[in-house]
Amino acid sequence: MTHKALPHPDQLALDWENDPAIEALIEARVAKRAEAAAFQWRLRLVGIETCMMGSLVIAAGLALDQPPLQTIRTGLIVAAACFASGMLLIGLSLMGVAVDWAAGGQGAADYGAPVHLLLAGGTIAVILLVTRLGTGFLANCAILMGMAAGYAVAAAMGLVDFSGAVAAPPLQLVTPFHFGLPLFDPAAIASMVVVLLITLVESSGMLTMMGDMVDRPVTTRDLSRGLRADCLGAVIGGVFNSFPYTSYAQNIALVNMTGVRSRFVCIGAGAMMLVLALFPRLSALVAAVPPSVLGGAALVLFGMVAASGIRSLAAAGLDRSREDLLVVAISLGMGLIPTFSDRFFA
Repeated sequence: MTHKALPHPDQLALDWENDPAIEALIEARVAKRAEAAAFQWRLRLVGIETCMMGSLVIAAGLALDQPPLQTIRTGLIVAAACFASGMLLIGLSLMGVAVDWAAGGQGAADYGAPVHLLLAGGTIAVILLVTRLGTGFLANCAILMGMAAGYAVAAAMGLVDFSGAVAAPPLQLVTPFHFGLPLFDPAAIASMVVVLLITLVESSGMLTMMGDMVDRPVTTRDLSRGLRADCLGAVIGGVFNSFPYTSYAQNIALVNMTGVRSRFVCIGAGAMMLVLALFPRLSALVAAVPPSVLGGAALVLFGMVAASGIRSLAAAGLDRSREDLLVVAISLGMGLIPTFSDRFFA
């Protein structure tokens, strides 16, 4: 009886490195993670900018013995203008990511091929048709319907890779502390506390914008409950091998577009996601969505983020203050520099 010798680990690594398909897959996943991290830091910086500008205006007014109520009102107006311009900048800067997805994904060999543009355009067309002609539940699912239609067309054209879904197990439990028990390092804890504080600033801005969108101004109690929910979610996510959670502007865009404002809908969706997480093949099917289909939906969602920023700017009363309008103009001009010139800060 003979046994086939296993390849040496070094030789196995060499074979992987020489496989262009595997290298392209790794590069694509790294690029997606980098884009997600960049988006989170954009939101955090907007929150920091908002708090800093509002605090500086209030501090300067109090130092110059200005009326307290007028000083606080001016600080809030400036903070609102900064936050709204920041949301507008996020939406505009993310358009480049959505365009790359719609063209087939950054670095794709057939970048900009007509088939990718057709899929992205078809996804947008279905979203618009469902939003315009659909009613009730159907209209609220416009984004999902558009992506499902684009996915189906892409699968029929042979542009979807189902190998991951075939290889995935049919059922798998999510076990807590899968990668080992946590280590309590003081330096790491201090670093994460700083990151969490920045995330809480970002979440505060998201909650405030959501309150304005649903015509329910956020009180201090509401804000405290929302931040506690974020922290609790981060703890539970860490136990089940996930990253800390934070609020996303795409969700605000979905609320604005679908009109669904009930928190019970979110609870139901969360329960469904917990059940679906037990089936890795479904996760692999979702991960197999072509970039061009994602790009079509992202163009709509990121556009809604920018539109939300424009609406917040209008609500800040810029038509009554030339100084606030100047603040927004400078913020937009400076904030769009990296988008239009990647060598300006080189």
